[in-house]
Amino acid sequence: MKKILVIRTGGTIGSRDEAGIISTDTESCQVLDMFLEKDQRESFEVITPYLILSENLRPSHWEKLIKVVAQADGEVFKGIIILHGSDTLSYTSAMMGLCFRNHKLPVVITASDLVPTNEKSNALFNFTEAVRIVNSKKTGVYTVFRNKPGDTDNIFLPQEITEADRFTDCFRRVSGADYPDICLSHPENICFEKKVRMVFSYPGMNPEDFAFGEDTGAVLLVSYHSGTAPDTAMKLLRNCKDRGIPLYICSFKKGQKSFYETTGSFIAKGAVPLYNITNETAYAALMIRLNMRGGNI
Repeated sequence: MKKILVIRTGGTIGSRDEAGIISTDTESCQVLDMFLEKDQRESFEVITPYLILSENLRPSHWEKLIKVVAQADGEVFKGIIILHGSDTLSYTSAMMGLCFRNHKLPVVITASDLVPTNEKSNALFNFTEAVRIVNSKKTGVYTVFRNKPGDTDNIFLPQEITEADRFTDCFRRVSGADYPDICLSHPENICFEKKVRMVFSYPGMNPEDFAFGEDTGAVLLVSYHSGTAPDTAMKLLRNCKDRGIPLYICSFKKGQKSFYETTGSFIAKGAVPLYNITNETAYAALMIRLNMRGGNI
């Protein structure tokens, strides 16, 4: 019987709450233990390439995760479940979706709102749903997260899930968001040497506040909801041009042809507009494109 590969990376779904302090559980995989108490028909193998609270996620962690998924043996495993933290769940979903959109095994990423032993936690539900997706023999990448008890719409495509609302902790869905045209035949070879600097629009944005290191390969400016950015972004663009760094701005609506004058002049002077894409997918796509090596495409 083929096994399910469980990749522990930490996060709340892989943590304990002791005296009000949540920290990663280095001793056990509680959500898996809870599942096996109810259902012992499945066989699992657990590996831990790293164990962090997901707010500490770095591109170097992605390199490890991508290698583990790419090297999973389809003769041994029928699917892969990644246990992740919720803070950066949407970012890893976008990255894994782009790297493994045509993967031979189903890859399911999941997290939880509370530690697994909390009776109000959605950890066991999310894990059980992830197992169901693996057994449905779907291919590609999916993210599972139940926002509220009783919800039936719990499965997200990686290009449509975006950061959870900080007041409700509910993940949001951007229906119809696009996938960039990226296809990696050997994602395990990618090394994120070049970085993307992500800058969010805000009132009084001052480009002098942003320092770019030698490893900065691109800047991604996140616009306001109507596709606008402050007029001070023009100086940001000039700073990027002086350093030979491309500047991208996201996200515009698909088919949009009219722009506010601030954004229109910004694009006319060299900013690259991105359309119909989440912030997370734009970031992941730029990271991949900056660091693809010959033979990877």
